[in-house]
Amino acid sequence: MSPHSPSVVIILLSVSPSAIPHLITVMSPLQVNYTEVAEYCNSWRNFDDIQDSWTSLKYVIDFTAAFQDQLVPAAGRGAWNDPDMLVIGNFGLSWAQEVTQMALWSIMAAPLLMSNDLRNINPRSQALLQNQEVIAINQDSLGAQGYRVLKVITSSDILSPPLLSRLQ
Repeated sequence: MSPHSPSVVIILLSVSPSAIPHLITVMSPLQVNYTEVAEYCNSWRNFDDIQDSWTSLKYVIDFTAAFQDQLVPAAGRGAWNDPDMLVIGNFGLSWAQEVTQMALWSIMAAPLLMSNDLRNINPRSQALLQNQEVIAINQDSLGAQGYRVLKVITSSDILSPPLLSRLQ
């Protein structure tokens, strides 16, 4: 899936036994009122399933940056933008790419769901997934999603997470 032509499927589910699930399909993230979605969901996916490759990971990163004006204001404590699972330790990414994914998911305050087989993960990838300093950024009590501050060149971005520790 190209980040230039995404479609979004939103499934609204509730833990309430009397709630009826809703499926909404829209052709553009610009058509989604993420603030309204956050009223019904604690977490939402808004991109195609991630694959164990840099190309797939880059599409998710580019999509999230391209639509950050819609995503970031809706995300926060109790309302998480979910760019999909971490593919760290699945053997499709280089070490630098694994570090990039962990850093960006932490800056985005994204759910840190792993897709790897913990019985076969290499020690370096395991240590990255357990890095307490990076996890602390992800778990900051402000819960705000970071955003792209500056795109320097086609391969470099500067992102910044608002952290409660910075505000105190």
